[in-house]
Amino acid sequence: MLHRLRSRIRQYFTCSRKEADGFIILIFLLIIILFVPPLLKRIFLVNNDIVNNRQLMDQWREKVQSLIAMDTLMIPGGKVPDLKPFLFDPNTLSLQEFDSMGLNKRLSTTILNYREKGGRFRVKSDLKKIYGFTDELFDMLYNYIDLPETYTQLNKDYTARQTPHEQTQREESSPLAQIDINIANANDLKTIRGIGDVLSTRIVSFRDALGGFSSIEQLGEVYGLNDTVLVLVVKQFFVADDFTPMQINLSGVSEEILKKHPYVDYRMARVISSFSRQHQIQDVNDLKEIKIMTDSLFNKIAPYLYVSILQDSVP
Repeated sequence: MLHRLRSRIRQYFTCSRKEADGFIILIFLLIIILFVPPLLKRIFLVNNDIVNNRQLMDQWREKVQSLIAMDTLMIPGGKVPDLKPFLFDPNTLSLQEFDSMGLNKRLSTTILNYREKGGRFRVKSDLKKIYGFTDELFDMLYNYIDLPETYTQLNKDYTARQTPHEQTQREESSPLAQIDINIANANDLKTIRGIGDVLSTRIVSFRDALGGFSSIEQLGEVYGLNDTVLVLVVKQFFVADDFTPMQINLSGVSEEILKKHPYVDYRMARVISSFSRQHQIQDVNDLKEIKIMTDSLFNKIAPYLYVSILQDSVP
């Protein structure tokens, strides 16, 4: 085909073979210039539509999953059914006992699965880690959860259960002076019985990824830190009252920066980044307008965010 085209060009324009080849190349370049840009533009528009549709589907999926998790908490008319709460320890309650309380069977099964995998509830707020355990349900059952309110109280309860001999041994095994957890190094942490190279490195790495601990209770989120060791750490270390963790500026923040934080997954990073570009954020509390932003997540990430708005100087 190329040979025939070259012959036609030479015959029509009475040119040499080299000139005919150059003319063919020029024709192909013109075709590329005329047709490729519109084609690429159409492809990118389709891809953008796909991305937008996926974001919309993700948002709807979140809503549907939340409704499924609450399916037995709500009844027609939007009224909350009567639960039959009683004092309970979520670490020991059976499926039948959860059912007798009137709790969602799906949610009860999720709690049991969490326990079977080695998970434990140390303080009341740990229950909110369970997917589907909403703030509304937590508030309804708060006074019936047989757990300490904070890790500080957990430490006191643990000490109260010890014999005088055990308390003496504990005091002798730990340094008397408390250490600021945000300036402690791995060797400081290893002074606690039960913390070795792995756990000390894990604690420091988690702290650095967060940008510092804003609350001593965050130590409970470190994987592998059991109750006995945790109460020793809480007793030995503290967070300074005037400490401010490393913070991310929400003004025009990128998805890449946000998703590096342990509390922000890729989906939430994308949503927050998009929200910051579409709205002029004046305050961190503006993030509460995001539909998929739960109160528990907001309370966790708020200490690590700030808003800095550059204003034009007035002459």
